[in-house]
Amino acid sequence: DEYLSEASFIPSNLSLFEENDITAFVEYGYNLPFGGNVSAGLRYEHIIYDYYENNVRVDEQSRKCNNFYPNASFAAMLGKVQLMLSYAVKTNRPSYQQLSNAGIYIDRYSISKGTPSLRPEISHDVSLATVWKFLQFSLSYQHVRDAIVHLGTSQENIDNAMVLYYTNFANDMPKLSAVLSVAPTIGFWNPVLTAAIEKQW
Repeated sequence: DEYLSEASFIPSNLSLFEENDITAFVEYGYNLPFGGNVSAGLRYEHIIYDYYENNVRVDEQSRKCNNFYPNASFAAMLGKVQLMLSYAVKTNRPSYQQLSNAGIYIDRYSISKGTPSLRPEISHDVSLATVWKFLQFSLSYQHVRDAIVHLGTSQENIDNAMVLYYTNFANDMPKLSAVLSVAPTIGFWNPVLTAAIEKQW
């Protein structure tokens, strides 16, 4: 990422990000004797980030990550009710644009910057889904750690200008959501009514 600027408040920047990944995944599934199935899996990721600023490696913003991401699911028919329960750990790694340290001029009021020290966000997801005749219901809980958020702060040496940047949210972000859908068939009419609610802490 090479950014050339003649403006004193936005310095020129030459940054390079190198990423090397090694991943492995294993999964086991079993069909239950009464119908339905269970499965469990595990993903391993070994990632090496090397960050260079003006052709010099920056140790503080270079890192190695070794992470395991498990998942499990259960699906069955309980009478006339279809049931699906699942759990998974997921990661959302920052994009290269979010990691870039270059200041980009947007307009005279705003400058955009990335953050090379951004950490990937990790989420633990638990979900339950059920179907009975024309009723569908789902409930999910998500717990996000190191959520990547977009913030703005004032520019020190310029009046009425702000810098937009990315950072990891300091607190965990739990979220609960529920969706109920009703889709009966009345003659030739197929109405669908959906209600949803979401709560974030």
